[in-house]
Amino acid sequence: MSKISRVIFAGNLLREEAETKDEMHGAFKAEEMYTKIFQNMHNSMTLLDDFFLELSKSINIDLMPGQNDPSDDTLPQQPLNRAYFPKSYPCANFSAVTNPHTFKVGEAQFLGTSGQNIQDLYHYTDFSDNNIDLMEASFY
Repeated sequence: MSKISRVIFAGNLLREEAETKDEMHGAFKAEEMYTKIFQNMHNSMTLLDDFFLELSKSINIDLMPGQNDPSDDTLPQQPLNRAYFPKSYPCANFSAVTNPHTFKVGEAQFLGTSGQNIQDLYHYTDFSDNNIDLMEASFY
């Protein structure tokens, strides 16, 4: 019988706000828009913090930032700030990690990313339309 020993959240916990891509005119509209976006982000982070707190009571959690998360824009991304998860950070089973992130489970070693490197290969090469092919090719 297998046992789950670790859950890895590989980035993009927050959705990209489509509204931020729209052109904004006028300072009042921009201020109103950003207030709404930051309020939504705060609410989402609070819900995630509560979820991670409960989950970390029974299993190890690695939390990796992604492209849409409030972290560095370039790789390697640093762990998400502890201020976002004040309840979860003190838990022994909760780890905010870098992107990319290496870890071991038993004797097996893993390297995980949230996928920006594969997305970049897809956009800037003619290798394949299949992300699995790109991932396999990146091992050689």
